[in-house]
Amino acid sequence: MDNIRIQDDLYTHVNQAKLQELVIPDDMPVTGSAMALMTGIEKLMIGEFNTMTKEAAYPNDLNCASRVINGLNLVSLDNGYYQVTEQQHQFVMEQVKKGLPIVLMVHVPFYTPQQCALGLKQTKGLCAYLAGVPLEITSKYDPNFKGTEQWRNRGVQQRATKATLDFVAWLKEQPLLKGILAGHCHYYFQEQFSPTCVQYTVAAGYTGQAQVVQFC
Repeated sequence: MDNIRIQDDLYTHVNQAKLQELVIPDDMPVTGSAMALMTGIEKLMIGEFNTMTKEAAYPNDLNCASRVINGLNLVSLDNGYYQVTEQQHQFVMEQVKKGLPIVLMVHVPFYTPQQCALGLKQTKGLCAYLAGVPLEITSKYDPNFKGTEQWRNRGVQQRATKATLDFVAWLKEQPLLKGILAGHCHYYFQEQFSPTCVQYTVAAGYTGQAQVVQFC
C-alpha cells in the first residue's frame, strides 16, 4: 500500500436522496465504517434513519472491521458517539494478536493534549469534540450545552465511559499501532498519540477537503 486518502463528513445533513447517492465504486476497497468512505458520513441513525437503514448501505460490520493490505492491518472502529465498547476493545485486541502494524480508522479523534486544548478554545470551554477525554476535563463541560439538535447534549454525551477510557489507555501501550485516521472536527490536525502512533484529523469532506497519508 502506498497511501490512504482520508476524508471527513461528506454531508452536513443526510436525507433519503443523499443516501441514494452513496454508491461505493467497484474499485474502492470496502472494509467497514471508516474504510469505505474513510471517516465519512455522520451517523445515518440521525432523524428518520435507523440501524437497519444504516447497515443496509454497507456490506460490512459498522461497529468494527479489518482488512490486511500489503502487510498493513487497516482496522475501522465506529466511535461516532464518542464511546468505545468492551466488544470493540476485544476486537482490536484480536487484531493486535496478528502481529501486523495497525492503522486505526475512527470518526471521532481520541484525546490528545494539544487537540483538546484547541477544541476547548474553539468552544470557549464547552467541550472538545474528542473521545476518551480524561474525566477531570469533561467534568468541567457544561451539562446544559446542546448542539443544533436537541438530542445532542454535548456536555453529557462526551463524558467517556470506563470502557472508553480503558481502551484509550490500553491503545497507547500498543507498539503495533502506527497511525490513527479521524475526522469529525472539520479541521486539520496532527499530533502524537503514543510513542509509535500519530493521529491525523482531516477537515470536512463536504467542503472538498481530504488528506493523503503515505505509508513507507
